[in-house]
Amino acid sequence: MVLGYTARWGSFAEFRIRGPWLRGIASGIPLGFLLQSIAVIVFLLVQRLVPGFRPEDAMGPIEREFSAFSSELKAAFAVAAGIVGPFAEELLFRGLLLYGFEARNKKRGRIVAIVLTSLVFGLVHLNAWGFLVFFALGALLAWITLMKGSIAYAVGCHIGFNMAALAALAMR
Repeated sequence: MVLGYTARWGSFAEFRIRGPWLRGIASGIPLGFLLQSIAVIVFLLVQRLVPGFRPEDAMGPIEREFSAFSSELKAAFAVAAGIVGPFAEELLFRGLLLYGFEARNKKRGRIVAIVLTSLVFGLVHLNAWGFLVFFALGALLAWITLMKGSIAYAVGCHIGFNMAALAALAMR
């Protein structure tokens, strides 16, 4: 048994833990930047339509305090949220859970898997305003994983999404 993984489930390839890593990540990063840009535009539009809403309302407490961090803490946060987090989340959500939901729901496996993993992905970010963005991002990442047969593309997209957010935080 490796990381709770047993032979009865098949191979690690079933969890989409395969390449092409370099190409997948490299091609996903620009899409992640684009998606984060779209999310910012959406929140700016919501700000105009919803009285009292500020884009900062869609941030978590760590993001709100980012400007007060030391340079070392900002760098550590960038590595954790920009690289390590996307890898870990994609292994869990698009690798393990997406495959599990798809395999256990024979009739409408892909649709159910995309919706359930996106719902959980949105909820674990603990942000009511950001839920729809995280749900939509989760659905897109799940769809990319299913279409490409690898989480590498979703990892790259997730890295780009988070790095764009970090760049915006750094410019505040």
